Amino acid sequence: MPERVLERVRALTAAERQELRARLEAWPTPSQATAHDLDERLLAAGVIGRVPAPLTDRAPYRRWKPIAIKGKPLSGTVVEGRR
Repeated sequence: MPERVLERVRALTAAERQELRARLEAWPTPSQATAHDLDERLLAAGVIGRVPAPLTDRAPYRRWKPIAIKGKPLSGTVVEGRR
């Protein structure tokens, strides 16, 4: 089957090949499709009320710094609470 597809691609004009390339690059990867599908399933099940918009501005996260706390690490406190 791949050979037939390649033969058809070779028969395309330059403009058609360019359009095909653009469409293939925009095609979601399996992990993207899975994340989208999960969002839609959670929405349909009523677990979430809306699908959040994708994160576009990452600047606040680049400036993020952890908060210093006194005493033992919080993760240790959580683990103790689970015992």
